[in-house]
Amino acid sequence: MSLGIVMAATVAAVQPAAPEDAPPPAAVAGVTSYPSGFFTPFQPNTALDMVGHLPGFALDTGNAVRGYAGAAGNVLVDGVRPTSKDDALDEILKRIPVSSVLRVELIRGGAPGIDMQGKTVLANIVRRKDGKSRVTVTVAADRWYDGRIGPATRLEGAKSFGATDLEASFFAGRGVDDGAGNGARTQYGAGGGVIASGQEHSAGNWYNYKVTLSAERPTFGGKLKFHGSLNSSPYKYLQDDHLVPSGEQIENDRQSQQTAEVGLNYDHPLGGKASVETVLLQQLGLNDFTSDFAAPGDLEHFFLGKNTSESIVRVTFKASPAPSLSLEAGGEGDYNALTDRTLYTVNGAAITVPAANVHVTEKRGEGFATATWRMRPTLSLEAGVRVEASKIAATGDVVSGRAFVFAKPRAVITWSPNDDNQIRVRVEREVGQLNFDDFAAGHAT
Repeated sequence: MSLGIVMAATVAAVQPAAPEDAPPPAAVAGVTSYPSGFFTPFQPNTALDMVGHLPGFALDTGNAVRGYAGAAGNVLVDGVRPTSKDDALDEILKRIPVSSVLRVELIRGGAPGIDMQGKTVLANIVRRKDGKSRVTVTVAADRWYDGRIGPATRLEGAKSFGATDLEASFFAGRGVDDGAGNGARTQYGAGGGVIASGQEHSAGNWYNYKVTLSAERPTFGGKLKFHGSLNSSPYKYLQDDHLVPSGEQIENDRQSQQTAEVGLNYDHPLGGKASVETVLLQQLGLNDFTSDFAAPGDLEHFFLGKNTSESIVRVTFKASPAPSLSLEAGGEGDYNALTDRTLYTVNGAAITVPAANVHVTEKRGEGFATATWRMRPTLSLEAGVRVEASKIAATGDVVSGRAFVFAKPRAVITWSPNDDNQIRVRVEREVGQLNFDDFAAGHAT
């Protein structure tokens, strides 16, 4: 059974109200504009709902990879990719109410000044610049069969102080692990005979707390944006089995996950139709898992802890020497670290675990260049190359190191005879990145 209550309030500032959907700017080849009124029949609440009804578009929230470039999704906000990696793209869209969206643009095959991030289609959420303050409160509650209640609260706000725009959000919620429950349990031996049987009782709860903050203002002739986030996601699981003849067995699992992120994005024009964008990003993560098992004559304790960090610096130069041509080049530096700790005891005696204590670091650099040429209104070409150099080293129980240098060329040709039909030819060579956990376990490939 699920019960939900949703409350939303919008507080207007002193500034005059914005006009109704203003007409979009002059048409740009490859860009189709949908005013907010287009989505009214679908009764959307947020920008995420609007994107879900965008014709010919499927949301891609990006990839959980190291570095900045490969993590991009396929939605922009005011023509800019959201800087945060810790804040999921769909969560960002949930925080944009329909009332603040002027229009949604569908970009096919590239447009002047737009970094396609290797995507053939992008959506761009264009927000109103009305200076209003907005506060949204959402409250929900779920009730499960066993009487447990799962409340959730989301508070979001946006306010302008002169040229400074502030946004903040807070979320707190509790959920139930629907994979746990009560029922019969039977243990069988190697020969197929029943060793023990009885009743199993298990329950799991997860919790989530998240705070985000962003500020944007004109600075030194450019635009500076800061964002930060804190996220905590603890999980608890308890299983109590009463088996005959082996007796009672209790398993108690706890997991604690915390992440923090701060980032700066500075976009500065260089004159004419050129600009430079600088991104600084720092992430920290902590993931601890503890499991205790108790049965007659058997006490087991297991602990796995992981500390992660990622530091990114990215500089991108953009230029549009002609309306049909846009160029982009730059570089990215990335430093990653992972510390992995494992402990396992049985009846108080330590058990040797392979690669129990390992520290892994990666120093990675990347240079890139991309050109987007709209040869004619129906035909466009995006071509680019990225060259990546990476050095990974492990110390502790595993001592190893490897270095990589490889190129990632890409070319995309898009032919769009009209808005409803499109033919794309994509040639791309991507080399998979080494997984940190595999390297820590001594299985580098």
